[in-house]
Formats: sequence, C-alpha cells, structure tokens
Amino acid sequence: MVVRFTAFLVLLTVLIGLFAVGLPNGHSASFNYPWAQEYINTFDWNNPLPRHLPGLWRNQGGYDFFFYAPLPFWLIASSIDPICQSCSIETKIVAGNVIFWLLGSYFCYQFLARFVHTSGAVIGATVYSVLPYHLIIDWFIRQAIGEFCAYAFIPLAAYGFEEIRTNGRRKYLFSIGVAGLVLCHLPTAFLAAHFVLVAAVISAFDSSENGSPYRSFIITLFKWGSIGLLISAFYWLPAVALRKLVSIEQLYTLYFHAENWLFGGKFDQPNSNFMVQIVACIAVSLPLLLIGSFASKGSLRIWIIAPATIVIFLNSEASELLWRNWEIRKVQFPFRSLVFLDFAVALATGAIFALARPIVKFTSLLLVTGAVFLVWSAVHATNKNAWRGFDAGSTTIGAVEYLSPETLAALSTQVEPPFVAFSQRMKMDEVIASNQSQIHINSVGQYYIDATARKITVQPLIDNEKLQLPIQYWSLWSGYLEDGNYIKVVPNKLYGTIDLMPPEGGFQGRVIHLTLKLHWSEKVGMILSISTIFVLLLVYLRSWIHNRTITGTN
Repeated sequence: MVVRFTAFLVLLTVLIGLFAVGLPNGHSASFNYPWAQEYINTFDWNNPLPRHLPGLWRNQGGYDFFFYAPLPFWLIASSIDPICQSCSIETKIVAGNVIFWLLGSYFCYQFLARFVHTSGAVIGATVYSVLPYHLIIDWFIRQAIGEFCAYAFIPLAAYGFEEIRTNGRRKYLFSIGVAGLVLCHLPTAFLAAHFVLVAAVISAFDSSENGSPYRSFIITLFKWGSIGLLISAFYWLPAVALRKLVSIEQLYTLYFHAENWLFGGKFDQPNSNFMVQIVACIAVSLPLLLIGSFASKGSLRIWIIAPATIVIFLNSEASELLWRNWEIRKVQFPFRSLVFLDFAVALATGAIFALARPIVKFTSLLLVTGAVFLVWSAVHATNKNAWRGFDAGSTTIGAVEYLSPETLAALSTQVEPPFVAFSQRMKMDEVIASNQSQIHINSVGQYYIDATARKITVQPLIDNEKLQLPIQYWSLWSGYLEDGNYIKVVPNKLYGTIDLMPPEGGFQGRVIHLTLKLHWSEKVGMILSISTIFVLLLVYLRSWIHNRTITGTN
C-alpha cells in the first residue's frame, strides 16, 4: 500500500507540474501548437482523418498530415476538444499527451507484473514515466509529441512479444503495440523493428537450445507484426508513397546526418549543449542497469541488457558505418533510441525493488532521485528556457519538409536556407504573410473563393486572365469547371501558390472546383486497414461463439 501511495503521489505531482507549465517552449513547440490548433479546426466526423490543414502557413494550407503520424493529434481533436471546448490549445495538447503518458505507465506495469511482484512492477512503471529522457528531454526540451506518445506502446509491444514467445492467449497485443508505435511516430517504430529483430534472434537461439520450436515463434511473431502494419497502413502507405512529392530532402540536410551526433573521441556534435543533457541521461542510467541485470534473471534480464547494449552501440562512433549505409539513417538522430534505454532502466528498477536486498533498494532509490536531479541540473544549466510555456503568438507554421517543392523553391528566393533554425522558419512565415497580402491585392475583384480541407470552389469574375489563389501549390490538386472540363492548375513561380489558367474561350463565369482527390495509396491503405480489422473481429467473434458453445455443452 505504501509503495502504491508513493507512486500515486509522484505521478500526481508530475501531472500538476505538466499542466502548470502548459505547452513547454521546446524545439518542436512551434510546429505542435499550430498542428494541434489546425487539426482541431479541420477535424469533424465528415472528415475524421484530416491530412491537409487549410489554416497552416497563413491559410495557404499545409500537407503535413499526409506524412506526420496522426494519433496524438487525432486524440486531441476527437476526444479532448469536445470535452473541453473552452480550454486553451495548450491545455488540450497537455491533456492529450498525459493520456499517453499514463497509458505508458500502465502498460509498463502490466509487462513488469509478468516477472516481479506488485511493488516492483509499480515502482518500475512509475520510474518509466519520470525518467529524464522521457519526461525532461522529450517533453520539455524537444517537445517531441510523437516520440513522447510512442512511449506508451513500447511496453505493450514487448508484452505481446512475450505472449508470442510463451504461446500465451494475448498475442494480438503485439499487433496493437506495433500499430500504436507507427501511428504515433514512424522513426521510433522503425527503430523498434531493429530492437525486436535482436530480441527475436536471442529468443530463437534460446528456444533452439531448449528444444522449443523456434520456427513457429518467428513465423507467429512475423504474422502478428504484419497485422499491426496492416492496421496502420491507412497512414504509413500514403506517407511512404507520397514523400517524393514534398520537400522531404529537408529532413536529411547536414544537420540531420546521424553520424554527426555520435559520441567518440571528440565532443563536436552540432548542438553540444543539448548533447550534454543526453550524456547525463545515459550516464545516470548505467548504475541502475548494472544493478538490475544482476537482480533479474531469465527473459527479464534479456529485456534489460539487450536494449541497453544496442542503445550504447547506436550512439557511439562504433556504429557509424551502420548509420551511413543502412536505412536507419532516416531516423536522423541516434539519441532517439534512448526511449528503449528508458524502458530497460524501468525494468531494471522494477527488478531491483522486487528481488534485491533492502540496502540495494535504498541505493537504487537514491540513484533514481539523483538521476532526475542531475539531468534537471544539466538542462537548467544549458537551457534556462526549458521550463517556460510556449508563447504561441500568431504562428501558423508547419514543417518545411512537407512544403511542396514548388512552394519551397519560391520561398528560397526570399528566405536564405538552411531552414533548421527557428528564426529562419519565422522569417519564412513572415514572407508568406506578405505574399498572401500581395495575392489578395492582386486578386481583388477577380473571384470569390470557398475553401475546405480537400475542396476549393472558385467563382471567377473575370474571363481570360489567370487566377492567383492564396493556396499552397501541390501537384495532386486537380481542377475542373462545373461542366466537367478540366483546367490547368500550375504553380506561381514567385509565391509557390496555385494559378488557374483560363481555358480556351475563357472562364465564362463557370464555377471552378479544385480537389485533392484520394491518392491510390490512401485508398489501398484504408482498404488494408479496414479489412484487417474486420477479419480480426470476425475471427474473434467466431472464437467467442465457439467457446460459448463448448461451455454450454459442458
């Protein structure tokens, strides 16, 4: 009871702190605020999965959610906003993320409870929620909402993995964990695939040593993992298929090269102050991992040692060849793997408090407390703005990498690249605001326009001149007149917006319809996801009826 009450007080204290600060002034807050605001504005049950957000970039629109994982923002728009419509955007963002934060703690508890008694599982789950990289770095410093929410599904996927390994009844949890990871943060899901592969190899080797059918285990793991990918196909298939139609190369400029962020003989990473914080996170984890590896045994020990070893390898220069030559380089930052180090540390702490002697438990408690304080001190010394709330102002910027190539090319003549720095992105926002004003001036008396998420209706008031629209150009827009004849939709070279070219004979007052039609990848992805869920429900229903019949017969 004392352990549970202490865990409750810790989580409650952190929870109050999260709401007190609001949306932290972290690295990605300038994206997250307008993303959340415009996702809420665009979402309704007639458009339950917004991909194009018309309000981004000063109402030019943004295509960000064709590519960025939607689940954290979908939860905010579909559930938090209806419940708390009078709440600020900052509060809604915090509330949505707190749900994933608490889910992560709960799933970690369930996973640990497979191996240790209740008090150890409670302590480990609590530690999982307050570890420095998870709480301080991901939430306050980086404001990495997708990665922060993905934490919830790492222990769930691990639980499903163990169910498959032990031939349990809840193998489907692996599918839900995989789908959740993908729908929260694709880079974390891609990294997770590598950790799962290593865990599968170790488990298969252990099975073969014990005479167990390891082939059946591998096939079953692959099957349930594939189901998870199929469930989330409505998101990742368009994100992969359409990536070359936006400025995705902005994600892989020199600043984002993984090899530049590795630790070796020199401390020369692009952001040395931030890397001090990463070093602190790793350093304070090592004693707990060491003690936990001795306090644990069997599969739990593997779940502690293997992720920790992989994370240390991936963040050292020993892994440079891998980062340079394998698709993992698209993850950008090796330190993103620390989400798995935190999981290992949580398991180690749970094992210590469940199995170790009192003096070891006390020492470990001091280490956890010291770890949080040390990282907090490192953060405070290198980034005193970390604990301040985000001042939203009137920013509506999206991610530069999701601008159309035509729009980015036009903006690059007015704002000097690279666009990594926040100041450069804000200059871009100012330029777009100026461009929008000029387009409105140029188009006075030329047309009336009514724009929604994927449909734009234009009533031309002139006949034989092109129409400049204040909408970001993208090659997927198609235009046609009310009589069904298509018209040319071309990029404006100066602004990167849409120009409508008059057809032969002029517009003649005919209404123009612009649409972002469903791409084949959206259709196929949705069919795969819906059909997979439908088949799973049928299988579950059939199994339930079968079990009821057997029970009735007996």
